[in-house]
Amino acid sequence: MRDKENAFVRFCLRHDISANAITFTAISCIPILDYLLYIGLYEPAVILMLAIMFSDVLDGMVARAREDHLEGSGITPLGEFFDPMRDKLLIVSALYFMTWVPRYVFWTIAVAEGSLVLVRIAQFIALWLRGMKKFTVPSTNFGKRKTLLECIATVSYLLQVCRPEYVPLLSFCGAIPYALASLTMHTKAMFQTK
Repeated sequence: MRDKENAFVRFCLRHDISANAITFTAISCIPILDYLLYIGLYEPAVILMLAIMFSDVLDGMVARAREDHLEGSGITPLGEFFDPMRDKLLIVSALYFMTWVPRYVFWTIAVAEGSLVLVRIAQFIALWLRGMKKFTVPSTNFGKRKTLLECIATVSYLLQVCRPEYVPLLSFCGAIPYALASLTMHTKAMFQTK
């Protein structure tokens, strides 16, 4: 499905909600998430964490759709810089407040993400000093997959405390769309003629 056909994207375009607004709203929700974790309200924390994670997908779709609609209004250097920063801040701060997560897991992720932040800042400065028009390098597929795996692991740790049975249930729910897609393809192939 193309980005502009998505109902959330159409809503954002209709109401002139920029990708940067989505990113900064998500960043402002991270302290609320941390507070929920700190006081032990884990179920609302799961919902808020998933919403913040979904904002990562949504802001990318909105940025691309706005760029197609009016060049220069969608993908911005500010967004390219703060979008991955939101993900890093979300994962590290959430793991910090999840005291049941082994500390070696927290410190491994914190050091890795901290190193990536320092590299992004150095990259920004180096490109700016060279007089480049773009001060950031877009995220790679490796980075996107890394973030996805970190998000799944963080939500799994949180669900484990809420209800341990949710973790395998989450895996099965993740498999359902693939099962439906496979079923659709096999059914369609059954009725096709050569």
